[in-house]
Amino acid sequence: MKKIILSSVFIGFIFVNFVRGQLIVADSVYIYDMDGVKDWYNVQKDVFCFSFTDNSKYTGQLPPCVDTIIYYSNSYSQFNEVHFKGSYGTSSRMSFVDYITSLNRFKTLAYALSKTTNSYAHREFFQTDDVLMITFNNPSLSSGEISAFADKYELEMVYAPDPSLPSGVSWAYSFKMKKSLKDKYRTSVGLAKTLNEHEVSLVKYADPDTYTVKPLSCDPVDEMNSFYQNINGSWFLHNDGGTIWQGKSGTAGADAHICDCWGEGATGQGIKIGVIDHYGFQLSHPDFVNANIPYTINMIVSPPDTLFSDFLYNNELSSHSMQVTGVIAAQPDNLTATDGYAVGGAYNATVIPYLCGIPKPFNSDANREPIKNAIQKAATDNCDVLNISLSISTPGMLSSQLYNATIGGRPDPNNPSLKRGMVVVAGTGNDNRQLGTVSTQNVVTFPANQNYTIGVGWSNPDDYRASPNAPGGAWGLTATGSDYGNSTLNFDVVAPGIIIRTTDLINSSSNGYKVERGASLATPVVSSIVAMILQKRPDLTYQQVKEVIRNGAEKVHSTDNGGIYNYNMGQPGFNVEMFYGRVNCFNSLKIAETLGVKENTREIKTIIRDNYDGSFIITTPQNQELKTVAVYDLSGKLLTKETTNKEAAFKVDLSNYGKGMYLLKIYDAAGNSFTTKLMR
Repeated sequence: MKKIILSSVFIGFIFVNFVRGQLIVADSVYIYDMDGVKDWYNVQKDVFCFSFTDNSKYTGQLPPCVDTIIYYSNSYSQFNEVHFKGSYGTSSRMSFVDYITSLNRFKTLAYALSKTTNSYAHREFFQTDDVLMITFNNPSLSSGEISAFADKYELEMVYAPDPSLPSGVSWAYSFKMKKSLKDKYRTSVGLAKTLNEHEVSLVKYADPDTYTVKPLSCDPVDEMNSFYQNINGSWFLHNDGGTIWQGKSGTAGADAHICDCWGEGATGQGIKIGVIDHYGFQLSHPDFVNANIPYTINMIVSPPDTLFSDFLYNNELSSHSMQVTGVIAAQPDNLTATDGYAVGGAYNATVIPYLCGIPKPFNSDANREPIKNAIQKAATDNCDVLNISLSISTPGMLSSQLYNATIGGRPDPNNPSLKRGMVVVAGTGNDNRQLGTVSTQNVVTFPANQNYTIGVGWSNPDDYRASPNAPGGAWGLTATGSDYGNSTLNFDVVAPGIIIRTTDLINSSSNGYKVERGASLATPVVSSIVAMILQKRPDLTYQQVKEVIRNGAEKVHSTDNGGIYNYNMGQPGFNVEMFYGRVNCFNSLKIAETLGVKENTREIKTIIRDNYDGSFIITTPQNQELKTVAVYDLSGKLLTKETTNKEAAFKVDLSNYGKGMYLLKIYDAAGNSFTTKLMR
């Protein structure tokens, strides 16, 4: 034990200056996970956290180098969080740190950690505090032994496991750091590192407390809490029952539960969505500048013209493509005093708008030729999802072309020579008609009526089919509403489609935002959900995705629960107005994650770190078996393949290949595997 004490003291002496510098200079630290693997984090250089012995908020004078100071308090810890200005250097920041630590009531410091190197303005960091959670090797330590441990490391026990818990295993204690007489610059991260490395005979695992727990119900963005022009146009992401429009409140939970999927880490990252639509596009729109929209394609010329800047047809009067794309790709947390508040459901997805006309006049129909070409182009561009917020009255050969593109798209990540199928999502229509009746039997709602597409109607904030006669109110509708019909029409789900704030052309009559309604808006809501499902399970076929969407939908207002919708009309679980229900991203994501997983196999736990130079560091901390690591391009061509039994990190280098998406597959002889996409 003497050797351990001496080692700890020596390390603590070095750690003093090390921590002091790290608090305000960009550097990195690691925290051990339960498997003993180092998980590296960047120290947020613009943030400095500290607490006082009386748990008070700092109210003293702030030097010019400080931008803001925030006080966060809960039952566990009370900390002050200082944000430094980027224009001031290290010496100014260090002076303020030294001043705070010299105060008599100063207690302890804490890190702000991040996985990025961005400044704090991005809010991509999380706090730590002065609490450590510790399990001991010996689950039967006496209170005296635990007290001796706490005294040695200047800790106060704040939580002990209940004695009635099952014995024989190590349950975690919680300790709070006291004001240190030895090292005023110590942090919970540094102390946990010391315990994990130099108290191995006593401590099984020491874990610093981190503020990284987000409710699975929602991971909100600024736009969801803001009422631009007194309208909550983002209710479709998360409806908490609050006011939405003209003082009228929605029904809590009557939304697509997209925010719930964000809480699961799904935002469409690595998935490519094609949008076949009308009219021009402004890549310079504030909500698209930082979106993954690399270009648009003008499909009314031959050959199609790839455009890297704004493109408006002559006499343009509509922004339909802008509205549809905004529901998918409008960027979060970018509010200004003059801009509207829009945010897309899959805002990290890559989106390619295929602009299919028309130049003039505005009120004439688009011809099918550019749409046919756009379908083929989306297939060659390896789109994972294809959004079609259009209805085509006489599809003709478009039906076979779309089917060919569907089954021929998206390579199987487990066997890239096979195709999993591009997922096509389309809207049912806006005329408030029951299709398939005597009066509407000749009405064609292609492509929503195809059995290989996902047909989408639209719902209102009370979870009813959007119509002027909807129970609870019309929500502004007078004549339009969601088209519907029986199960032979192959419609699948409804999604929120009214009072949706989205992007618009910026011109003399618009600031670039608009509140819209219709199947055109509900369709990209579902396309966003499909992208998040494929982000988690890129191996699913288009048929499986369709079933996942159907099976995850909620049977809202069911007659089984005293409602008005009978979900056993023609097909089990089907209703003429609501189809298989109102789409639920969270439900479908959970179904997708377990779909087809064999009981005797499991996903290989994999950690991927992007070096941002074309290479990636891959770690499989729980799998020491002989395994194969393979990378394919989206055409199915094998690029690299390596067999390794290394538990430690190994490198996948794609720097010699072009920018784009690649498929990574890791598998072992037992059938365990991991598959994802890499963005080069």
